[in-house]
Amino acid sequence: MDVSTVRQKVQHYLTKHGRVELDEDGDFSLRIESARVFIRAAPWGDDETIVNVWCLAVIGASPSPELHEYIAYQTDGYIFGHLGLSKRSDGKVNILFSHRLLGDYLDEAELMNAVIAVAATTNKMDEELAERFGGQTFHEA
Repeated sequence: MDVSTVRQKVQHYLTKHGRVELDEDGDFSLRIESARVFIRAAPWGDDETIVNVWCLAVIGASPSPELHEYIAYQTDGYIFGHLGLSKRSDGKVNILFSHRLLGDYLDEAELMNAVIAVAATTNKMDEELAERFGGQTFHEA
């Protein structure tokens, strides 16, 4: 299935459940409590698609051996999703929580459950991670 078809499907499913915004990168996003969830349809291989669902739990954390060790040991400790880091140009890092779905077989329940799971997990951890490793939660930044 092509990316534009999956993207239309994602938009249809998301807008049935409330207000959805479009960011400058063309990603869909919505706020659930303190979390901002982003959703992107992308190509995978020659003729398949994936749907990435993620939250920025912390923006601008200070990289440290303690943070890297925490991410390494906690990354796959979740049923849906995993923790990761993205490097910023200012030397800081963002802490992300994300989950991927196969876009070609996506249905509404699967997408919405992933969105809710990623948001709920991020809501539980974002303030604690910002306090422990520095930086700010998405809506504080």
